[in-house]
Amino acid sequence: LIAVGPRRNVAGGDPATGAPRPASVHNKIATDQMAKRLSDPAVEAIYKKRAAMIEHFNAFIKDLRGLRQFARRGLQAVNSELAVAVWVTNLTTLYRHLKTA
Repeated sequence: LIAVGPRRNVAGGDPATGAPRPASVHNKIATDQMAKRLSDPAVEAIYKKRAAMIEHFNAFIKDLRGLRQFARRGLQAVNSELAVAVWVTNLTTLYRHLKTA
């Protein structure tokens, strides 16, 4: 899923100068494909639900768990560190639900 609307700068850019970064052919193809998918109103409705379902969880991990940066380098190390944060969040949620039940 790629943001294609005016709220996101898909091409990225240099924040200091505001100069846009040249878009790669791959980014252009992916953006065009996403725009085509979102032209269907049913798909657009599903995409709008993503903010409530997924982004809330990402913000929770980032802000409440304090995972703003990773302690280790490398994709495998980062994935394992993120997995631990997700496990802790899920176990905490499960504990809370079992405690109230």
